Formats: sequence, structure tokens, C-alpha cells
Amino acid sequence: MGARGRTPAAELSVVADLPDNRRRPKAPDDLSQEQKKVWKKTAEAMPIDWFRPETQDTLEQYCRHVTQGRILDKMISEVLARPHAVDGEDPIAGTHFDLKEYSELLKLHKGESAQTNAIARSLRITLQSTYDKTKKKGDQKQRAWE
Repeated sequence: MGARGRTPAAELSVVADLPDNRRRPKAPDDLSQEQKKVWKKTAEAMPIDWFRPETQDTLEQYCRHVTQGRILDKMISEVLARPHAVDGEDPIAGTHFDLKEYSELLKLHKGESAQTNAIARSLRITLQSTYDKTKKKGDQKQRAWE
């Protein structure tokens, strides 16, 4: 049988400890430092219990794909930064733009971006997945013509 009467205010103000399973997931040790940063940023952007144990392998793959996409971005930038032949220059003098290499990098990047987006959708971490249409947007101003 429970205690009779009102519950004391001091007893009501005590916050129960959260169970251990309510912590954000720790990044796996086999991820690189950059991948661990992506993990941390992604995990901290979502509610504390968003990534359950069964989704953590998928989150790990997401982190790998994000960093691979960044590597491909750098490689594409390097190709574009190389001096290349313009009209009147000798393309054999080491200034030839390698369209085949550039095209291949773009294809790889496109595939990496598609895979990253697919994983993000499956984890429900995209803006569309977390959008709540019942909430109004920020301060909506009246238009001048209304």
C-alpha cells in the first residue's frame, strides 16, 4: 500500500537518472578521425534515442560515404585547378585538360552522392524526413500586396 496524502514538493523535484541506454551512440573504433566527426555531428543533430543499435551499422556506412564524397570533391577540384590548354597553347606541354579523368571522377561522385542520400533517407535524417508540416515556419510576414 502506498503512502497517504500529498507527495512532498522535494520528492517531486528529484529527477530520476536516465537509464544507460539513453546515451548517444559512440563511434566505432575502426572509423577514421574525419568519419568519427561526421558520426558525432550526425548523432548530435538528432534526438538522443534516434540511432538504436540496429541502425548503427547503417550510420557507420553513412559516415564512410560522406567522407568518400569529400575526397572525390577534392580530387575534382584538383583536376579543375590544373592549368589547361587554351587556344594557341601547346596541349602536349603538360597543360592538357584530361576530360576522361574529370568525367570518371564526376561519375564516381554522382554515385557516392546517390548512395549517401539513400542511406540518409533510410536513417530518416534528411530534412524531408524530419519535417513537421503541423509546425509553422518562422515569423511569417504579410506580403505588401495582401
